[in-house]
Amino acid sequence: MSLLAWNCRGLGKPRTIHFLKELTQQIKPNIIFLSETLAKHSRIIEVCKALNYADCWSVDAQGHSGGLALLWKNEGGCVVTGSTKHYVDFEVANDHVGRWRYTGFYVCPERGRRHESWELIRDLARKSNLPWCIIGDFNDMMSADEKRGGRPQPYNLLQGFTEVVDACGLTDLGFIGEKYMWEKSRGSCNWVQERLDRGLATQDWCNLFPQAEVQVLEVATSDHLPLYLQLNKKVYRRKERRFRFENSWLRESECEIVVKNGWNEAVELELMAKINFCGLKLQEWGGGISCEYKKKGQEYRYRLRKLRSRRDRQGINEYNGDADGVWQESTEGIHGAIEGHFSQLFESTNIDGKLTERETVQQISDIENEDLIAPITVEEVKNTVFSMHPDKSPGPDGFNPAFFRSFWSVVGVDVVRFCQVFMTTGTLREGVNHSLVCLIPKVKTPQTCADLRPISLCNVLARILSKVLSNRLKQCLKSIVSDKQSAFIEGRLLTDNAMLAFEINHYMKRRTQGKNGLAALKIDISKAYDRLE
Repeated sequence: MSLLAWNCRGLGKPRTIHFLKELTQQIKPNIIFLSETLAKHSRIIEVCKALNYADCWSVDAQGHSGGLALLWKNEGGCVVTGSTKHYVDFEVANDHVGRWRYTGFYVCPERGRRHESWELIRDLARKSNLPWCIIGDFNDMMSADEKRGGRPQPYNLLQGFTEVVDACGLTDLGFIGEKYMWEKSRGSCNWVQERLDRGLATQDWCNLFPQAEVQVLEVATSDHLPLYLQLNKKVYRRKERRFRFENSWLRESECEIVVKNGWNEAVELELMAKINFCGLKLQEWGGGISCEYKKKGQEYRYRLRKLRSRRDRQGINEYNGDADGVWQESTEGIHGAIEGHFSQLFESTNIDGKLTERETVQQISDIENEDLIAPITVEEVKNTVFSMHPDKSPGPDGFNPAFFRSFWSVVGVDVVRFCQVFMTTGTLREGVNHSLVCLIPKVKTPQTCADLRPISLCNVLARILSKVLSNRLKQCLKSIVSDKQSAFIEGRLLTDNAMLAFEINHYMKRRTQGKNGLAALKIDISKAYDRLE
């Protein structure tokens, strides 16, 4: 669960709404608190619908100042318990941790009335014993180093706010990112920066969410930066990076020398061991070059993020993968749910394999069979390699087709020999047919394993061999595959079936005479092409 708190300085500008849309699509907060909306309730309802949130609560602006808004998704058990022009108090019920309390706060900017806001915080603290988090624009600081530029903050204001925080049993949640959340007169000699926005919480709330983290977002259309509070920060273990051949290395003249030397050093090893050894040599040589390209890419991404404030963070954080509809949130649970689903999908159904009398299998001719089992030629393998797109995804060994195409003079002899040996023995060395499985979402927000399509990323060596064999088999498919199968055969079109279905439907509609009726049955076979049985 996550929360966003932001002093937006008015919701009247289309640019502000556009920024909010992109921000919510990026971080997907469950609750949004906005202060200084300068808007009425009708405008807040429009914003709520535009952002696709379930419900909202607002405090109308008074003239050209103030205004609060709280937007939340349909989480269940969320109740607004009170509000004024300075705060919105909100209780949240969670199945895992129970009930807790959130307050979006906005302190009066007038220094002479600051004590009223402090007293209001004390009243809110006495209101309930639930674990409590209060976040927003406090217009106050707790130490002198939270301000840069301008006149120093008066000591009585620093001391007064600190005493209120201590008296209410609150703790500063800290932050990650930019230290100063508010600024004015940027770039001039009067430039002032202050930390006016923060998150505070009781010890009970901190115990409830020990991994909670406040992040200061970098870009905003207001003079205040948004605060993003993640209650359960995901801890990702750093994985050892797999080797990947970079096409940018082909621009370097030394790359070919590294490949030749690596390949020749491993001359006595089998092909997969040669490929892995060459990968190690390339990784040692190209690490610095990759870092330079990566650094440039990071610079461009940072500039783009500054301009558009957009970054894709979509990932699998929780999953409804069990057959009983139980949500999995742990890494082990998600892995188990996905593995179990696809293992069951692709397992054998134990059919007897016997054909009925109506089913007949056409056999290939002796001439076609001779073509299929003929020795593989050098030209055949080379044409297959150069017909592959160079930027296709690599498999576990890290090499893409561009490597084999660019260094065919070095690796070609071994690749051809590998294909010829398989044609003679019918066996593969271990590791050749290993694959990485990538899950591609079928829908915008996948929730179950059925919403994912598995894609296998095979080693290029295995792809070369399978494509050589499929090119041969393609020549005789028409003679052994029934004419009723109109897809995946060269010269046949899947649209033929659609045209045939249309004609049958048209005939049934036009037929008005006769004693015997007609019926059509539309069948949707789930995962029809994912099984061989």
